[in-house]
Amino acid sequence: MMKRVICLIIGALSFFVASDALATSISEMMKADRVFLGAIGNFIISVTSDPNSQMYQFARSMMVGFSFLGTAWMAIKWATKAIDDVEAVTYVLTAFLAFSFYFYYDIATNTFWGFSDGIAAGIQLEAVGIEDPYYLGGTLLGYIERLWVKDVSIFDGLSAIITVIMFKILSGTLNLFLTLINAWNMWGYGFCKVIGILFIPLIFLEATRPFFAKWVELLLGFWFFNMFSKIALSIFHIYFEGVFGAITEIVEYDAIADQIILSQMTVHFLVGIIFLISAGSVSASMSSAIGQISSKSGSVLRGAASMATKAFTKGAV
Repeated sequence: MMKRVICLIIGALSFFVASDALATSISEMMKADRVFLGAIGNFIISVTSDPNSQMYQFARSMMVGFSFLGTAWMAIKWATKAIDDVEAVTYVLTAFLAFSFYFYYDIATNTFWGFSDGIAAGIQLEAVGIEDPYYLGGTLLGYIERLWVKDVSIFDGLSAIITVIMFKILSGTLNLFLTLINAWNMWGYGFCKVIGILFIPLIFLEATRPFFAKWVELLLGFWFFNMFSKIALSIFHIYFEGVFGAITEIVEYDAIADQIILSQMTVHFLVGIIFLISAGSVSASMSSAIGQISSKSGSVLRGAASMATKAFTKGAV
């Protein structure tokens, strides 16, 4: 944890040079983010539907190859009575879900990610009154950029100097977070979406199925972090507007006269930074827990297969 904080502080110091430019170009960054998601979507459509795409041919070959091996192995086990009818039907249901997920991969992943955005947007709407996912980052960046501190000298005392240094370092680090957080979420989602198409065929073989489960955990980690980080930004917005109101113009503080106020803001900046870092660990823990639950979903399929087998047997009788 300390190594991460130190790296972020070092990054924040270099970030001061470009902070003004980033604040003024935030809208361009948001447009680029939307273009990025659109490009990822087009890539996935090409992989799953364009016969001329090499990735399409490779992914389709994996689906055909793994499904053939998995089906042949299960057929042999069923024919030799190594498995019962329920397990065979369970495999058929698993194969059906795998092919459905493959052919509707883009729609399924977009819908799933949309739940994360939707939950965060609902909380943001209640807290702020606006559900635009890019609103909070840009607004908070503007707020922090308008908080100025007068220069200090060695004659102002060590306490004032430390207060100013800590305020600038932590506000710069928070600026860095606010600038990168949406991009991090989208890059994580884009990465998971691009590689996920290659993990679907692994469902067909019991030996490779855990790799698909790990991909699900990775996607869930970014899913939770996307939601948690946006909720954290809503809380920060509540803090700023509750304490300062809407900061529409520059507010200048004196390191000596306003030392208590600056110290309070610095503490809140630090807490927010630590919370956002911790949100990554919490997201990983949540995704791991849900991944363990989803790994037991085979019991649900076996239950459905058992019901289907009994119904078919009664009908045959």
